[in-house]
Amino acid sequence: QAGVEILRGGGNAADAAAAVAFVLAVVEPYSSGIGGGGFALLKNNNDIRFLDFREVAPKQATRDMYIRDGKADTKLSRDGILSVAVPGAVAGYLELQEQYGKLSRQDVLKRAIEYALDGFAVTTRYQNYAKKRLTQLRKDPEISRIFLVKDKNGEYQAPAIGHVVKQPELAQTLSLISKDGASAFYKGSLADALAADMKARGGIVSKQDLETFKIRYR
Repeated sequence: QAGVEILRGGGNAADAAAAVAFVLAVVEPYSSGIGGGGFALLKNNNDIRFLDFREVAPKQATRDMYIRDGKADTKLSRDGILSVAVPGAVAGYLELQEQYGKLSRQDVLKRAIEYALDGFAVTTRYQNYAKKRLTQLRKDPEISRIFLVKDKNGEYQAPAIGHVVKQPELAQTLSLISKDGASAFYKGSLADALAADMKARGGIVSKQDLETFKIRYR
């Protein structure tokens, strides 16, 4: 729907793709998000370019960081603070839109900000993923507060179908990105907050990692 609105409003495929990606980062927290990365295959007449904005390893990452007692602990690469890489999504979505789109950054981010602020209804798919990952989600108080609901015993559970999930903090983050571009995420107050949270929880993504992230054209 967000993509169709962009196309009807005079935007092109790059604008629409970026708008859809930002909306999915809000309404599909189980499989998308601005903490991730990705690729874009661009074809303009006969010119084909491959935009690589996949996450990269932090500078403090080491070859053996997921080895425990001589064996690979695969959970460490999937769950928790050490599983976090340097995100490329914001840089990639905005590169796609700014270099190849026709509309403004504000146009492209408008719908994502609205969904973060006003909320979206929980679907069966959301609920199934929340139940599947409930033990892991409960380990983080902020994740629990945002994406789960408390039952009558005060314990966090997967929300009911139709429950509205609102993310005002994400709306604020997206609004800053809308206003100041990728620099807000990689060099500004958002980068400071992300790096501070990483340090506090034993993560290894640093402010320098964020500042030096680069998109690669293939």
